[in-house]
Amino acid sequence: MRHSCKCDFKMSRPSSNYRPQQSQSIGGSQGAAASSVLDRPLRIDDNAAPKVSFSAFAFLFSEMCSRANLVPTKVKTVLETEERLATIGVQAGIRSVQLAALRDPIGFKQRPLTMEAVLRLIAEKLWVRWFGKQADFQKDTGTPRFFITDDDPLIIRHIHPTPDYVDSANHNTWFMSYASFVAGMIRGVLQSCQFPAQVATYHQPEEATPRCTWYVVEFEEHVWDRARRLKQA
Repeated sequence: MRHSCKCDFKMSRPSSNYRPQQSQSIGGSQGAAASSVLDRPLRIDDNAAPKVSFSAFAFLFSEMCSRANLVPTKVKTVLETEERLATIGVQAGIRSVQLAALRDPIGFKQRPLTMEAVLRLIAEKLWVRWFGKQADFQKDTGTPRFFITDDDPLIIRHIHPTPDYVDSANHNTWFMSYASFVAGMIRGVLQSCQFPAQVATYHQPEEATPRCTWYVVEFEEHVWDRARRLKQA
């Protein structure tokens, strides 16, 4: 026996208070998709310091070091690897100061006019964005050199000094300065601010600070000539 049913169905308009129900993500509770990283706004809160996962940083940095050792050709000396890391750091420094000026236009609205001002910008503002703390800087007495000091650098603290991807005849005495990448970042910022300079790294271990690293900044001669003209003006 067949039953038939006739129904009058009319589609009604949703009310203004209607909200679509969120779908449940696989392996999570309902509404978990709304809290995923893809659904969060790109804009960072002005009062909160941006943070990067250390595991992500360590992975990317180790891959960059491996690539610097092998691309475009395999290096023959440790110095060649350090030069490649510094070259990559220059591009990172240029982009970081541009990004900082976009995110903090008030703090970076004034261009530094002196060597002390641009080094203070690096040590007190950019270093906080890079490593979550400030660095110290000072001028060497009697020489045209400046020093930026980091007592406990993040890179040297967590990176083993003798990686397996580098061949070395005397593995016990070999040491690579991964801080060359940070030296390149400093040079990139100085270049972007029209203060070209050479930046070298020195490892200065002490009993209280066994991983202390010094970045020696030597500005080019025309930068000193410009500084002398500004003093006379």
